Amino acid sequence: MSAVLQLVEVTVRRGGTAILDNIDLEVHEGERWVVVGPNGAGKTTVVRLAAGRLFPTSGSVELLGEELGTVDVGELRPLIGLSSSSLSERIPRGETVLD
Repeated sequence: MSAVLQLVEVTVRRGGTAILDNIDLEVHEGERWVVVGPNGAGKTTVVRLAAGRLFPTSGSVELLGEELGTVDVGELRPLIGLSSSSLSERIPRGETVLD
C-alpha cells in the first residue's frame, strides 16, 4: 500500500511556542484514522497539515505523493476529504445546503 499522507519530523511553531514538535505520521491508502486528544493537544493542527491547509515550520508533509511547498495545493485539495468541527466556523450562518 502506498502512503497518501506522510509527516516527517514536522514541527509547527506560533511565536516561540511549538504547537507540534517533531511529529511523524504515515497514513496508507484504504486506512481510516481518527485524531483524538485533549484541548490544545494539536489535533486541529495535524488535520490542517493533512488537508494541505497549513505548512509546517520545519519537517516535510507529503500528500498524495506530492510534497507541500513543491506543488500547487489548490490542485490537491479537491482530492482530499476532510471532516472537522473547525470547518463549521468557515461556513456563513445564512448558508443553505443548496448553496
